[in-house]
Amino acid sequence: MGEWSGFFPSSGGDRKYKTAHIAAITDALFHSGVCQSDDLTLAPAGAMTAALGEGRALVNGYHYQNDSPLTLTFGYADGTLARIDAVMLRRDVNSRDIHAVVVPGTPSINPTAPACLRDADAYDLCLYHVRIPAGATAITASMITDRRADADLCGYVYCKFAGIGTSVMQAAVDEMISAVSSELNQLNAGTAVMTKAQYDPNGSGVDVTAQIYKCTKSGKVYALTGHGGFGRFKVPAAWASGDTWTVNGKSVPAYCGADVVDGDTIVAGRWVLFSYDGTQLNFSGGGGLSLGKLAQATARPGQVLAGVPFYAGNKTLKKGTMPDRGQNQYGGSVGAGTDYIAIRDLPEGYYHADDAKNAPEARAKMTEFGTAGKDELMAGYTMTSKEGLRIGGTLILSGNADTSDVLSGKEFYTNDPKTKKRGTLALSGSATAADVLAGKTFYNTDAKSKQGGKMADNGDWSATLAPGGSITVPPGKHSGGGSVVAKPLKTITMNISSWPHEYPAMEWHYTLTGGTLVGVASLDGGSGDGSSNTVDSIRIVGNTVYVANRQGGTPIRNITLLYY
Repeated sequence: MGEWSGFFPSSGGDRKYKTAHIAAITDALFHSGVCQSDDLTLAPAGAMTAALGEGRALVNGYHYQNDSPLTLTFGYADGTLARIDAVMLRRDVNSRDIHAVVVPGTPSINPTAPACLRDADAYDLCLYHVRIPAGATAITASMITDRRADADLCGYVYCKFAGIGTSVMQAAVDEMISAVSSELNQLNAGTAVMTKAQYDPNGSGVDVTAQIYKCTKSGKVYALTGHGGFGRFKVPAAWASGDTWTVNGKSVPAYCGADVVDGDTIVAGRWVLFSYDGTQLNFSGGGGLSLGKLAQATARPGQVLAGVPFYAGNKTLKKGTMPDRGQNQYGGSVGAGTDYIAIRDLPEGYYHADDAKNAPEARAKMTEFGTAGKDELMAGYTMTSKEGLRIGGTLILSGNADTSDVLSGKEFYTNDPKTKKRGTLALSGSATAADVLAGKTFYNTDAKSKQGGKMADNGDWSATLAPGGSITVPPGKHSGGGSVVAKPLKTITMNISSWPHEYPAMEWHYTLTGGTLVGVASLDGGSGDGSSNTVDSIRIVGNTVYVANRQGGTPIRNITLLYY
């Protein structure tokens, strides 16, 4: 660029200097680094934070100062691996400042610290390395390694020229400070022509820089008051659906990128930038997913593959929970519709082929199908069972029943599976339980009402009667082998005259033992004196027979008695 010098007063704008010129001079005189050994110390501050102390530094000729403890936050520790984070002092060309930043390392078995970023956009001084062990929940002093004295990473500020007197150096610095002060005074007074020519070469005035607008909200209306095509304001209240905008009393639409502005941009207490062309407001930002667009996404975790992150409804990152079912899956029961077979109760999830033939597929266990074989299915019909798909039947009906053989009202088939017949047989029994043997069952008029018999089974019931006696035959079944018989009669013959008798009654009597006396079988003719053989009376009392002679003589007669 040839010769260059400065700083000289400007005449009509012929001397224009940049802040980079001041930094270049400073950088030519001093090495970048921390100014003093006790500047910018680092100490644990609770949990995963540390406090950067007060102090100064120079980075490429630019000055940095921290005048109060600055809290730096470190990311959560990895669950299994350690890492090394770096605390950098970064000069950022784009943001035009120097600020402290925590640069996280990569978890590893043998972790290494992040390298300093030193390119056209940024320049880092590494102040400290902080080793974060696996599972750590707080920063401790033992984790912190001081790198400020390392000339390659940071170092301390010192003069680059040896042998230069301090008075010479002081004079040069005083001259530089004086020139800078002069320029700053011109800026404050609004007379710095070189600066205006730099930032506003076309004389656009307020439209070239962001002007502060006043913003109020009443009901559903944000009201902006101010001037300039490029402005900024502090949001007074949270945005709500249906809110509108006015600029200096004029209603205008408001956008952020391709979307209508919403709560992603308008947040209470935040400063926002916008441009205004007299017809619409265009807020800085956009290009990302707005809440309006996210509201159109309605997926739920169960509808996204397990472990896959996604956004839906809001800006909270979610993860899917839908199971990966692979290439095939067994269902539950099997059902059938009018024209299909349904495999029911398939578990919810993601099914995919992965280049496998005939996949994905739903499976049903063979136990869900019937067990019939072809010989159990009518000929001319097909079926699906565990024996196979679309089996042809071979069963032929060969029934020979007639309608009169089947109960009235009941239907049946004989040899044609498509011809249904109805029975005409009707029960007309009249038996009662007393008519049927106990332990046996029967139907009378109702084929669905089985009854039990109550008739006694007497088997070969038999009885023996005394002569002239009787007996009641028990009701019930008799097998026919029983009998009712009378006891056999026996006879005994003796001469009455041999019996004892008493006077004056003149009755001869005899008491039978060893049996029961029932009568007289015969009385033979008399012998000897006829008068004495005339029997007047015979009477039986119990087992004793009494015989009285009419003439009072001795009855010489034989008598035959009946007994059993």
